[in-house]
Order: sequence, then C-alpha cells, then structure tokens
Amino acid sequence: METLRSTWTDERLDDLKGREETASERMDRRFAESDARFDANQRRIDQLIMAFVGIQITGYTAVIGFIAVRGS
Repeated sequence: METLRSTWTDERLDDLKGREETASERMDRRFAESDARFDANQRRIDQLIMAFVGIQITGYTAVIGFIAVRGS
C-alpha cells in the first residue's frame, strides 16, 4: 500500500493551482452561458407580455367603439 505524502511539493501545489484556475474559468464560462440564456428568456417573456397587453388594448378599444356606434 502506498504511503500518503505528508508534505506538498511546489510542483504539486502549482499543479493544483493550475487545475483550480482551469475549473474556475470553466465554471465562469458556464455561469456566463446560463446568464445569457436567462436574459434571452426574460426578453421573450417581456415580448409576450407586451403582445398580450397590445391585444387587450385593441380588444377594449373595439368594444368601446362598438358600444359608441350602437348607442348612437
């Protein structure tokens, strides 16, 4: 059975630091991708809300116009 090292050499510490930096960069990239997807979804939701509001305004205007014409 291998004995565990009780000390860390400079080379091992440098290797660990390099792997940690690579993992950190990869994690930052993934978070940026997730943020971009959330932003795209938020824009789509905003567009849908604006479309529904536009449809409602058009419908209410048509009903008011119909009532105004019928009432004359």
